[in-house]
Amino acid sequence: MGDSAEVIIVGGGVVGVCTAYFLARSGAGVLLVDKGELASGSSFGNAGLVVPSFCSPLADRRLLLQGLGFLLDRAGPFKIKPRPDLGLGGWLWRFVRACSRARYSQGVEVLLRLNREGTRVHQELAGLGGPEYEYRQAGLLSAFTTPKAFKEAGAEVLALGRKGMELSVLGRAEVHDLEPCLGPEVCGGILYRADASLQPAAFVNWLGAGFKEAGGRIMTGAEVYGFRREGGRVAAVLTTRGELKCRRLVIAAGAWQPGLTRLLGRRLPVEGAKGYSLTFDRPPERPLRPLILEERHIAVTPYAESLRVTGILDLEGLDLSIHPRRLGTILPQAGEYLPFLTGLEPVQVWRGLRPCSPDGLPLVGRMDPWPNVFVAVGHDTKGISLGPLTGLILSRIMAGEDLGSLGRALSPQRF
Repeated sequence: MGDSAEVIIVGGGVVGVCTAYFLARSGAGVLLVDKGELASGSSFGNAGLVVPSFCSPLADRRLLLQGLGFLLDRAGPFKIKPRPDLGLGGWLWRFVRACSRARYSQGVEVLLRLNREGTRVHQELAGLGGPEYEYRQAGLLSAFTTPKAFKEAGAEVLALGRKGMELSVLGRAEVHDLEPCLGPEVCGGILYRADASLQPAAFVNWLGAGFKEAGGRIMTGAEVYGFRREGGRVAAVLTTRGELKCRRLVIAAGAWQPGLTRLLGRRLPVEGAKGYSLTFDRPPERPLRPLILEERHIAVTPYAESLRVTGILDLEGLDLSIHPRRLGTILPQAGEYLPFLTGLEPVQVWRGLRPCSPDGLPLVGRMDPWPNVFVAVGHDTKGISLGPLTGLILSRIMAGEDLGSLGRALSPQRF
């Protein structure tokens, strides 16, 4: 069965749904297409963090050095699965190049701006429906178990404080007063007061309902396998539910983006980084706010009736298999900070692929050489945080607005 729309968006995760929402609000006729259901991929079981404090690009030379060490550690938070793929080699080469001090500093400035504006958009949306998806701006606490890492982090965040970020560096007694459930190994913490959390799947589905109220349409169970070209433009999307004609096309397919854009002659440098989460129903204790367990790179998010523990970043292509050994490292490591987790059984185990760009910045804008094709991808662990702003930015780009330096920093043409 064929269909048509002014704009077709491929991808029903947070970025695709946010883009659909803002385009429909601007008056465009939008059809959102996904091979599964809304929020059935990376947007389902992630940590659900809205984090203006996360202003360090993934391409960080310190993380690069740490990552080399983690590759030799079976219990480390980061792994790369070697594979005969030129795409992975090109991504790693670009990643190493992006770790220079100059490009890292540029990335920090871009993320600071995105985070400020993204938080504002989240707060506006929360004013409309925050209770529907448990939006809470209770701050985020980074907890440390090693004095060396705590001291180094405390020195680094002074620059963020001077840039206007609301934060406090807390010693041992202060951090335990703030979060009594922390174990004795925790020696300090940094509280980021503007950070927030939400239930990611509930948020995406709430936005999807708002998109439909604005006149948008959703087609699920429609896998895209090709495109029909006409006169130098994409005229239709070929799906397992028929040909869908369009005037403009947005591809927001997360880790599956390269496979789709390759059908149009472009392979964008995006790699899927597998992460896992464990969700516990009504645990005996829970922190009062989200935590980052710094040395272990684990996130802990409390909800009204549950607790979610999220970790691991494994570059394994599109491999969605669950590796028990990797999954089994998360809970013991989290227990070093939160002893009450020891022995708990999760009610849900999840894994998903975070779409990562090599320089740690999203790719948002028109994709050459196609005048009517746009992309939105590459948010790594910041998809929930930056998803709404991405949708708003792309709707402005598609309306012909010039975003200046920000548009150039996010442009897919930089690769």
